[in-house]
Amino acid sequence: MKIDFVITWVDGSDIGWRKEKAKYDTSFNPDAGDDRYRDMGLLKYWFRAVEEYAPWVNKVHFVTWGHLPSWLNTECEKLNIVKHEDYIPQKYLPTFSSRPIELNLCRIKELSEHFVYFNDDMFLNAAVEKEFFFKKGLPCDYAYGENIFFASKKEMYAISQQNEINEVRKHCSYIKSFFIHPFKYVNIRYPLKNIVKNVLKLADVYKSFSDLHLPCPYLKSSMETAWERCGDVFADTTKNRFRTYTDVSQRIFRYMRLTEGRFYPVSKKSRGAFFRVENNNDILKAALENKNIKTICINDTPEQIDFKKAGNEIREAFEKKFPEKSAFEK
Repeated sequence: MKIDFVITWVDGSDIGWRKEKAKYDTSFNPDAGDDRYRDMGLLKYWFRAVEEYAPWVNKVHFVTWGHLPSWLNTECEKLNIVKHEDYIPQKYLPTFSSRPIELNLCRIKELSEHFVYFNDDMFLNAAVEKEFFFKKGLPCDYAYGENIFFASKKEMYAISQQNEINEVRKHCSYIKSFFIHPFKYVNIRYPLKNIVKNVLKLADVYKSFSDLHLPCPYLKSSMETAWERCGDVFADTTKNRFRTYTDVSQRIFRYMRLTEGRFYPVSKKSRGAFFRVENNNDILKAALENKNIKTICINDTPEQIDFKKAGNEIREAFEKKFPEKSAFEK
């Protein structure tokens, strides 16, 4: 089985990109602040981790607006540089929202059927085999029933989740899937409370699934099927240059597979750990040394932190963990 990795990245300090963004940016947009695009300088460690912990990867598709890190070895055999214009229809460009970038990933030329999607704040933290992401040809995932968080107008993330669940319900039957694949929802790998929630979901009490904010495996063909079902909705999101309240995100692909039972059940705990950048990152630095934590997300936050100091601390920890250059570097 060939498995590709896909990572999206933006250099928020790039002058050309900032000028382009300024042409379309509006002061009232609640989701276009500079803190969404700032970078801690950890990208080279992402590549080092891939080389050390997943040497079996077939290809790394590096998705970018057009700018590249000065240290990147563009001649690396496993690297495929993908600009937005290479796979997103020209009429939707430029875009400064992650949602069109992610929804259209299945259009990337040479992308393998099995691939793992990474945000640039998600890292391999220990050695993983192919079976960590895919078993029996299916994405490894967990179906933990959760309530939809009914949000105020300021909570764009939760509103988009509502949009996604509403769309999934039009095309997929959880009840049908539950009785076809019962052990994917009532599984010994799940906590009892989540099994109960999955059963209650049959009565429509619980309408969503616990989110996976870590590297996520996908099937290219499943994305293409979702486009056949929801093409108009996806096109409406793709035309938005910045995030809006009517959007859906790439989570919809995952919600569809969980609703239809097209996954191999694993425990949530086995997937990795999520951290927010804080003024004190001791817990995160300890996690970097824990080989039982296979993947991590280091999520930036708009909350008040000393971003420069925090970034320096985290880079030092990564440099200690990955001191050697990878083949992806000059």
